[in-house]
Amino acid sequence: MENATTNLGRKSHRSYHRDLFDDLSDCQLEFIEAIFGKTSDVNIREGLSLYTRQVTRHITTLSATPAMLLLCLLGKDVPSEEGILILSIMMVEEARKLDKNTSVQDISQALIRARSSKETAPFLKENTTTINDLVFASFGWASTLFLTDTDLSGESLRVHQEPPTTSTRSSNPTGRFSNPARKPIGALLVEKSLLPVIPKFSTTTALDIVPESKLLVSNLNYYALSGVGKVAIVWVDSLAEHCYFNKSRRELRLFRFPATTLHAYGRKLNPTPLLSQIVSAEAHRLGCLAQTPEEVTKDFFREVLISYRILFGSSKRSRKLFREKEKKRAGHDGLLDPILVLLAGQKNPTGINDTLSQILEQDVYHLWINLPHLGTKLMEVQDYVKEQRPRNLHAMWHDRRDTHIFHSFWVFALIGSIGIILSFMQVVISLAQLVYAARGSITKSLSLL
Repeated sequence: MENATTNLGRKSHRSYHRDLFDDLSDCQLEFIEAIFGKTSDVNIREGLSLYTRQVTRHITTLSATPAMLLLCLLGKDVPSEEGILILSIMMVEEARKLDKNTSVQDISQALIRARSSKETAPFLKENTTTINDLVFASFGWASTLFLTDTDLSGESLRVHQEPPTTSTRSSNPTGRFSNPARKPIGALLVEKSLLPVIPKFSTTTALDIVPESKLLVSNLNYYALSGVGKVAIVWVDSLAEHCYFNKSRRELRLFRFPATTLHAYGRKLNPTPLLSQIVSAEAHRLGCLAQTPEEVTKDFFREVLISYRILFGSSKRSRKLFREKEKKRAGHDGLLDPILVLLAGQKNPTGINDTLSQILEQDVYHLWINLPHLGTKLMEVQDYVKEQRPRNLHAMWHDRRDTHIFHSFWVFALIGSIGIILSFMQVVISLAQLVYAARGSITKSLSLL
């Protein structure tokens, strides 16, 4: 952990060139490399930098961290924003050693043991709750799963915009932990609905015997969602909220920094994504056997990428709606991920076609085979859209969920319209003939007189 602080601020041997990220601080550059590792892809690098800027903005909204606490932990006086970012790197490095029972408090205690002296130990012990909150916040930023609540003074480890859940999954027995900071990290995240990855217990689980469910792209593309279902997109900074659907508000939440996901999906080098390590620890705690945690997490990353293609990329009209409307909303604060633009706004995204060819885009997805992690969320959206019925001709024209019905209806409508027009013309011709005959009769009568 000592190396984490001594290496920070060095300007030599940078993986991220300052000509590309000249507005990033040294700490932000270190955060990118420590959390995400290296990449040569310009679009992914830009997306990672945008996410890091958003994390930094969130740090500035947190309640003030005591300057003395940062001084004791870091051994030097630094601005609060920079200090918390440095602490995050240190905490994540410690978190990478986690096992199935590691808790937030375990990492806090390890940090205190490594950074305290005889003089500072009592003060750090008094501020264990604040350190716990900082550790929990670091897990959220580094895994991209969530943002913490802005108040760092409580023991509840609260998160910002915690997504509700309809899942029936249980975190398994954790009731013996009265303080959430003492729960195993995986169990804590499951309890708070912040771990969207489902590790399988064996090769024959409840998931495998669920009746076959199909997800149709024609039901889920954004053109159908907005035109028929009046669904609005809410762009969020938390991966745990991705694809959560609020039926009462008709809102679908989507993660707006998929560069982090694409990088994690295609990465073969260190560091291992923190989410993979969290899933690994939880899988071992629960005794899951079917797949390795790395395979499970990579499947989840693949599904996240597929979801953008289902909702936008697979439909010409949906891509157009994204470019004209959602692109601006996703980057409303100046942080528009270029990978999001490629996934949602292009038919054949430049530069990531090789990755997309690996995820096998389809018109029909089998929920438990193709989308075991996000499928239930998307099924809720599909069920809602299938309940909707067009109420006027304009809505019917925009309803392309079933192309056979759409074409059949408009063919019959066209034939019917032509029939009506022909009948009307026949009536007009008959009236014209009647008028002509009547005029001829009157003219003949007048000539006889």
